[in-house]
Amino acid sequence: MKYQNGTEIHINDKIMFEDGSLGVVVFSIDTDEHSREYPKDHWDYLGSGVLVFSKVAGLIYYASDPVDFVKS
Repeated sequence: MKYQNGTEIHINDKIMFEDGSLGVVVFSIDTDEHSREYPKDHWDYLGSGVLVFSKVAGLIYYASDPVDFVKS
């Protein structure tokens, strides 16, 4: 998956949602990157996409290129 500017999304990327809240990428199926807290075997069944953790919203799964956040 890629940001709107074409840059690849990676684990540990800090992101900002349109409302100004912050999150961090904790898993990327597309780049085969995962954190210890979110192991590959728990999420790989999704097939593609990224998982973002936000203190405001919790875990958010994006199956395709997101349009509501940018790398901060």
